[in-house]
Amino acid sequence: MELLTRETFLADTDTQPRIFESDVWGGALKYRPATVADKAQARKKSTSKGELDQEKFECFLIVTCTVDPKLGDMDVDALMKKSATEINRYAAALIGGADDPTTSEQQ
Repeated sequence: MELLTRETFLADTDTQPRIFESDVWGGALKYRPATVADKAQARKKSTSKGELDQEKFECFLIVTCTVDPKLGDMDVDALMKKSATEINRYAAALIGGADDPTTSEQQ
């Protein structure tokens, strides 16, 4: 395998939109894989009194990385009321990106 150059490594090629399919929700969502900055922002928004709320972290990550439909911070409370299993699966796809077997690349 060839070594990457600095320019190639830092080029923005690993966050192209993908599709998450959900039988539970009866459709698909378009997302982009989470960046390190996305995770940091979601972590900051979901930490209170020094404690990370893992469920809110996943919901803020979903709000940040979902491309279509577009979501906002005001949707976190509604996401908190959705299936925990499916929210976990979607959040894992956001973090796992192309390596996640539940996703397929589409634009």
